Amino acid sequence: MPISTVLLYNPNAGRRGYPTGGAFPGLPALGLGKKTDLNGDPVWLEAALSHLRVRLGHSVETFACTSFEEARHTAAAAAAEKIDVVIAAGGDGTLRAAAEGLAGSNTALGILPRGTVNVLARELFLPLDRIGPALDICLYGVTRRIDLGRIGERYFLLMCSAGFDARAVHSVRQDVKEVVGAPAYALSAMAALSTFIPPTMNLVLDGRAWSPGSAFMVVVANSPSYAGEFRIAPDAEMDDGLLDVILFTAPPGPLPAQRAAFIRQAGAVTLGFAGSDPDVHLLRARQIEIVAEPATPTQIDGDSLGETPVLVNVAPKALAIRVPS
Repeated sequence: MPISTVLLYNPNAGRRGYPTGGAFPGLPALGLGKKTDLNGDPVWLEAALSHLRVRLGHSVETFACTSFEEARHTAAAAAAEKIDVVIAAGGDGTLRAAAEGLAGSNTALGILPRGTVNVLARELFLPLDRIGPALDICLYGVTRRIDLGRIGERYFLLMCSAGFDARAVHSVRQDVKEVVGAPAYALSAMAALSTFIPPTMNLVLDGRAWSPGSAFMVVVANSPSYAGEFRIAPDAEMDDGLLDVILFTAPPGPLPAQRAAFIRQAGAVTLGFAGSDPDVHLLRARQIEIVAEPATPTQIDGDSLGETPVLVNVAPKALAIRVPS
């Protein structure tokens, strides 16, 4: 039976100045992405469409989406038409936009990695630099249903967080990012740590209240990976109907000692030794409410979201996605 497919892509993905894993820059929500005729578009896109044309025996409808809402609406329109696969070419921000449009439908998300870090593609063991094999997985791979995290009307594929790292995301300077690309986030993190004061965190996990005290950040993870290579929640599974919670509490003592302790905690987690630090707490829940005093920034898959409080829910098996067989 023929496979019905559309391709949407972010023309800015992977370029310096485009937020890694972040929202599309600058343009208003226009509804559907613009149908492309390839005039002035990148060479990789022509190669991708040529590969799809050979595999399918016909041309694939293609949309250039220059805002988050364009990508989301384009994916939702494809789902409404019962398209088999929406291929999203871009970084994690592009994928999150497409996932929002496809959530709850039977239209599968296919991934053509074109971002700077491509966290989800790495998590799913997809080829990062080979267009043909990646597209073949989109067309002929196994369809797997995975969970999504949800905050209000927003969904996330990987994780959300409140506290220090969200402050760093909020504070990334556009001019620095245009020059150095993804390392701008590391520079922002170093600057944020020098001024960040851990707020008092209050959590409610599946109806059970917990007040752990001051904390640098809380991460709610749908997948093990964080920011590419780091596996912050190594036991997380994307289809278990649960979200993993990683809380970094501040030990008693002066602020400089607390910041030093947080650096130690982060190192232990990235090296896989989270359980060895008494101030790193690993939990699981289906619903997590995060309240902070004072309010602290939040982020979702690398996009600024606002401030606490936030209520996070799991949407079990909400997304169909193509993965290697």
